[in-house]
Amino acid sequence: KSGSMPNDALLKKLVDFEAPFLEEKLLHEKVFASKEEFESAFLEFKKYVFLCVKEGRLPMCSPKVDAVWHGFILFTQEYFAFCDTFVGHYLHHYPALPSQPIGAKAVENFLEVYMREFGTLSPVWGLEATRAKAHADCNATCGTACTC
Repeated sequence: KSGSMPNDALLKKLVDFEAPFLEEKLLHEKVFASKEEFESAFLEFKKYVFLCVKEGRLPMCSPKVDAVWHGFILFTQEYFAFCDTFVGHYLHHYPALPSQPIGAKAVENFLEVYMREFGTLSPVWGLEATRAKAHADCNATCGTACTC
């Protein structure tokens, strides 16, 4: 279980984890255009899981990484076993709602945690667009220039 596994061992086991069934499904459904695109998004999903184990609940800030998560959840037995092995409990997905979008502070917190652990953010996250939207949402909510 992840609770007894040192962080470096957990990250290595996560990075080494493969899910050919998920790759096959998402490529067949044209969620990803290539094996390389899937592999990049899947690696970032595994990094996200690592950060959730280490830091607790974090916002999902990438449509591509989220697509991996959505696809994986549908393989209920495999996803449950993955969670049990790497997280120690079921990792629930909390989708953002139009009435409750991911706020700029949550995005910035994710960025800080990710960059502290992994350095440069992968382009898979598409976070510049997400950050711009989060700031726009914040501006709309605050009614002033967003300072978060």
